[in-house]
Amino acid sequence: MTEIIELGKLAFVGLISGVFSSLIAYRAHRQKKWWELRVSAYRELINALSDLANYYSSYIADEVDGHKMSDGYKNMINNQWDKSYLKVRRTADSGAFLFSQRVNDALLKFMEVTENYQECYISHWEDNLSEVRHCLKTVVDASKKDLVAKLWWI
Repeated sequence: MTEIIELGKLAFVGLISGVFSSLIAYRAHRQKKWWELRVSAYRELINALSDLANYYSSYIADEVDGHKMSDGYKNMINNQWDKSYLKVRRTADSGAFLFSQRVNDALLKFMEVTENYQECYISHWEDNLSEVRHCLKTVVDASKKDLVAKLWWI
């Protein structure tokens, strides 16, 4: 009879340790997937903001500095702007789901600046360039803090 009790104890300990191990593994997997999702979102946002900065600086250089862009290059950066602006707008509209509140605030401020049209398109581009650079710096700085890998048991 004591052998059956001892086997029962061992089975109970094995069951408890198995459940505990699977819960720890599940939590670690979930955190890893969430971290990977956030890394991808930050990377896409940084790329989109960088493309927008390139767009504005290219047009400012074309108009102010006299560096004339070819038609092919204009078409390419116009397409980049279309795609990048849409990504940034969607990200700003999504709120602080994947990003910190600091990033969300910077995106909302950038969207406010881009929606304020001015009569002089050069000053519009300069304002947008200044704001997109500020937003890009904020996103990069926040990503360094937000994407620190956490320990699996926390």
